[in-house]
Amino acid sequence: MTDTLTQALPSWRRFVAPFGEGRRALRNVVNHRDLLWQMVGNDLRGRYVGSFLGLFWNVIHPLIQILIYTVVFSRIMGARLGEGYSSSPYAFSIYLCAGLLPWGVFAEIINRCTGVFWENAHLVKKIAFPKALLYAYIVAASVTNLIIIVTVFLVFLWLVNALPSLVALLVWGAFLLLQVLFATGIGLFTSVLNVFFRDIAQLIAIALQIWFWFTPIVYVPSVLPPWAANVLPLNIMARFTSIHQALVLRSELPSVTESLFLAQITLGTLVFGMLGFRALRRRIPDEL
Repeated sequence: MTDTLTQALPSWRRFVAPFGEGRRALRNVVNHRDLLWQMVGNDLRGRYVGSFLGLFWNVIHPLIQILIYTVVFSRIMGARLGEGYSSSPYAFSIYLCAGLLPWGVFAEIINRCTGVFWENAHLVKKIAFPKALLYAYIVAASVTNLIIIVTVFLVFLWLVNALPSLVALLVWGAFLLLQVLFATGIGLFTSVLNVFFRDIAQLIAIALQIWFWFTPIVYVPSVLPPWAANVLPLNIMARFTSIHQALVLRSELPSVTESLFLAQITLGTLVFGMLGFRALRRRIPDEL
């Protein structure tokens, strides 16, 4: 019996290791929160350094994006979603923004996390600090942008009298956060791979472009051929996107089964990313 327990112990430790790693990473981020907010502030200001409007560009960009989609698709092209969707002249632009705006933040987190060690090689090699801060500041900056984008979008929905119910908005916020964590899990793994294989960053950029067009964002699922519609449930981002669109357009809450499934996928992705980071983190400074 003792031998059996001894043999099982390493497997048990490997299973719980990512959770301990995550707890330590979270504690390090909290303990260095002043440095984290300084990094986030520098990141947001650095995007528009020297410009007259500065951080206000974070509001202007999504505002112009939403206006373009509304004018082009709703007014000029007269695009409609078809049967089963709202007949509002703004329905297609709302459908598009509900999927496209969260996707932009999703792709940004993965792309930036993938290259985080090479972009900060001078810090990683010379300064001893928790590496979790590098991920935390990217995610925090992206979430800040997401909050700004969603706020502008909600103002637009209010102006066109298409604001979802309060419950739908709260659930939408939860799924936006879940999608951010899903992207972070992917970014954890790709960031480590990119240290050892520099082509990973380019491959990820291409993969995200392909992934985007396999996700019903600029089109509705009903236009897909039968074979594509059958494999669509395998696309996790298609599931997230359909929930965003249903919540924003119809205040339709996702099923408990679908919610639990996406939560499990997100947790699994985070655990997988943490395992990869934990296994190779000590070799990272030597490879940079």
